Amino acid sequence: MMAVESLAAPDERLYDEFLARHAEATLYHSLRYRDLLLAVAGGEAEYLVARGDGRIVGVLPAIARAGSYGRVINSLPFFGSYGGVLSESAEAAAALWAAFGDRTASAGVAAATVIENPFIDGSAPSATLPATHGDERIAQFTPLEPGPSFRDKLLARIDGSARRNLRKAELAGIRVVVDNDALGFLERAHGEGMAEIGGTPKPAAFFAAIRSLLRPEIDYRVYAAKSGGAPVAALLVFYFGRFAEYITPATAGGHREQQPMAAILFRALSDAAAEGRGFWNWGGTWLSQTGVYRFKRKWGAEERRYGYATILRDPALLRLSAQELSALYPYFYVLPYSSLHAFGTVAS
Repeated sequence: MMAVESLAAPDERLYDEFLARHAEATLYHSLRYRDLLLAVAGGEAEYLVARGDGRIVGVLPAIARAGSYGRVINSLPFFGSYGGVLSESAEAAAALWAAFGDRTASAGVAAATVIENPFIDGSAPSATLPATHGDERIAQFTPLEPGPSFRDKLLARIDGSARRNLRKAELAGIRVVVDNDALGFLERAHGEGMAEIGGTPKPAAFFAAIRSLLRPEIDYRVYAAKSGGAPVAALLVFYFGRFAEYITPATAGGHREQQPMAAILFRALSDAAAEGRGFWNWGGTWLSQTGVYRFKRKWGAEERRYGYATILRDPALLRLSAQELSALYPYFYVLPYSSLHAFGTVAS
């Protein structure tokens, strides 16, 4: 008999051990990332675990946030964090989806969304959890492999424009180092860069949570490109199991022509391969983000499509604008903005 229950604190060690047994487990499943999400996006963790023969045999991470229209559940919130099921059997997956469906149907739930994990078969909702709305993204990732020849293979794999950018950085005297103390520089440069393009920056709470909750050189690393001894660009990379995650890049204004980010990326991908990672995950790309898509492609990215599955329980949400939804449930995915009666655009 498969039992599904909420993860309790005494079982967190067993949860971690379950993840360690599965090569498909990602950062987004992890409890350290759960704690970061709670610190930044708020809400209440509702992590489900399936048990069989006394062991954890499946997990489904989710976080709920209360609001004026009711609770919104995401698996998972915050800039497209993946969710869905990781399990050892079809039986465990079915039990987890059934339990999650019960949660979404409970009183006070306004909407629930599962963001499919493109690296895990079966992480999308099954037919027993029908969505009322859907959305789609493009997952982009560069396969890695250990060995001294990877740098040459990477040079051959990337686009000619990326190789030219590497040469520009070299001629400009750009030097790349690992400098986890450069997180403050990264936060400032990221905020300035997002302001220039009208984008949504990651909040100060995100960078504070990294410092307090994550472990440098284990969970994350900051690569800094320096010119004349001063940082001019930086990149935050998260690590878990087989995956190196491209999280937050930033280049200081006035230094983009030197192409410091190209030098950072070549070093960071090469390091990840040498350390035995299997994938450099560039993250999800909107179908409309053609410039971002091309940038990742020129760094040797492969791709696959994945979905957002939303269950709408309160149709009153459709009458809100994108700006109102974003303000009521910050960092949570509520509905595809294109489904709203008063359609507006806000980066999520």
